[in-house]
Amino acid sequence: MKPSELAVPNPQGTDRLTFFACVVFGFMIFFAIVSGRCLYADGSYYLLRVLQAGNFTEMIHSRCFAAYLFQLPVVVAFKLGITNLHWLTLAFGVGCFSAWPVAMWLCYRMAPQHFWLVMLACALGYLNAAFMAVGEHIVAHAFFWPALFAVLFVRPLTPASAGVLLVSAGLLLRSYESLLFLGPPLAGLAVWRLVSGDDMRGPKVVLGLAAVL
Repeated sequence: MKPSELAVPNPQGTDRLTFFACVVFGFMIFFAIVSGRCLYADGSYYLLRVLQAGNFTEMIHSRCFAAYLFQLPVVVAFKLGITNLHWLTLAFGVGCFSAWPVAMWLCYRMAPQHFWLVMLACALGYLNAAFMAVGEHIVAHAFFWPALFAVLFVRPLTPASAGVLLVSAGLLLRSYESLLFLGPPLAGLAVWRLVSGDDMRGPKVVLGLAAVL
């Protein structure tokens, strides 16, 4: 994906505030992984399932959306011959939080000047308080932010940003808690931009579809 497909990069580069936010965010992700937050609640059960199978294994159907993403680092570690439980637990933690760096990178590509806001919000707010590391809501919560950035900051809506918006809106459908609390604000913002913005017909169709999702 070319940078120009999403937004014009910040000509001043990464400023000190963005750098600070990235450091805080990185520390919170690191702390969540090394502290074994992935073992909280259902996490220990799901890790045991993967260890018993020695490969990818299905989880509860209603929660299987993110299962393979969470299991991927553990399965790769197995294939590399790693059997130490400590390292396998860390690998499982990496899988549980792997959606966040991807979502944050998309936010940066779309609106670098506002990037520090989402980094601090997620690091000091969500990642500091959320202890359920296993569940499709983790992925849905991460991709709420690219959807929000696409609606608020990308003007006009580029094809790549439109794709990010639709994919992110679709991911919210896989977590009913996320859809219940995060769906209405996103839908409202999409409708607001749809009726008040100066987007062309194509982007308006995307905004309308995202609002429906």
